Amino acid sequence: MSTDAAGRPVKALGETARLSAPSDPTVTEFSLRIVSVERLTSCEIRGLGGRAAPERKVFLKIRLHASLAAGAGGDEGFMPLTPAAFFTAPSASSAEATPADSEAAFGCDDPTQVPVAVDADGTEQGTLVLDAAHEHGLLIYEPPGTGGWSWRY
Repeated sequence: MSTDAAGRPVKALGETARLSAPSDPTVTEFSLRIVSVERLTSCEIRGLGGRAAPERKVFLKIRLHASLAAGAGGDEGFMPLTPAAFFTAPSASSAEATPADSEAAFGCDDPTQVPVAVDADGTEQGTLVLDAAHEHGLLIYEPPGTGGWSWRY
């Protein structure tokens, strides 16, 4: 298995990342699949119309599928699906991880946007707009307290 500079497993687009249950490594507690990544130079502003430009380099509209088992997610019982849980890097060999959230990305009108989290015993699929510093590279999902995964885009 390939890993990035921070030791996160590197996945291909469409490949599912899985977090196993601590008590039974054959049981998947959380899964996340980045299905596709679309690069956007602008987006329609939610509720206001008009267009917004990215604050960094490019908007990434990612299509994802996430699920969390019943009783999983620790005390909180959810896994975040917000832009704050995502980062980008120029390549798998780079130690750089730039946040992918911004006010510009938050303001993008995206009718298929996933909720802010997947709850225990739940499944979510849809899109999320991120503000990336890198047009091509590595998309990283790493919520606080996890090792995370990365996908080449």
